Amino acid sequence: MDKSWISLPRYHIKYAEGVWDFMQYAQANADGSGMFYCPCKMCKCRSDMHRFPFDTVWDHLKSKGFWERYTCWIYHGETSSRPYDHGQFYQTGSTSNDPTTAFINDMFPHHSGVCPERQDIPQAPMQAVPRGVNTASIAKYNRLIAFQQTPLCPGHEKTVLQCVMEVMHIKVDTK
Repeated sequence: MDKSWISLPRYHIKYAEGVWDFMQYAQANADGSGMFYCPCKMCKCRSDMHRFPFDTVWDHLKSKGFWERYTCWIYHGETSSRPYDHGQFYQTGSTSNDPTTAFINDMFPHHSGVCPERQDIPQAPMQAVPRGVNTASIAKYNRLIAFQQTPLCPGHEKTVLQCVMEVMHIKVDTK
C-alpha cells in the first residue's frame, strides 16, 4: 500500500484519500471491538487510552494529521517483515490490544519494525577497522520483550511489563 500521503499537508487531496484508505484497511483488520488505536500526531497509538471509535480516529487524522513515523501499521493489521518484530513472538498472537507493544515500539523503533531502515540511502564504504556493535540496546530490547511475555506470577493474566506500566501510570496521575 502506498504511504507517501502520510507526509502531505492535511488539506491535500492525496492525504484525504490516503486517510480514507487507511481507515478502510484498519476497519477490515479490526478486532471486532469497534475501537481503534489512533495514529494521529497527538495520540501516536500510545495506549488503550488512545483507542477510539472509527469516527473519532477519522476526525483526529483530518484535524491533527497522521503520525509520520508510523509506517508499519502493526496496530491496524499489517505485519512486519523485520525479523526483530516482537509481534511475531508475542504469546497472545495479537499486538493490537497491548499497550506494552506501543511502549516497546516507541523505545526501540528500529528493533521492532516500526521504523525500518531506509533502503534508498546509499551505504557508506566499509571501514578498515570494524566498529563494535552496540549490544546494550539489543540487550535492553530483549529484556523488555521478556518482561512483556512473562506473567507476573504463575496463572496471572497480566505480564510483568503491564504491571510496571500500570504502577507508573498511577504514579504520574497522582503527582
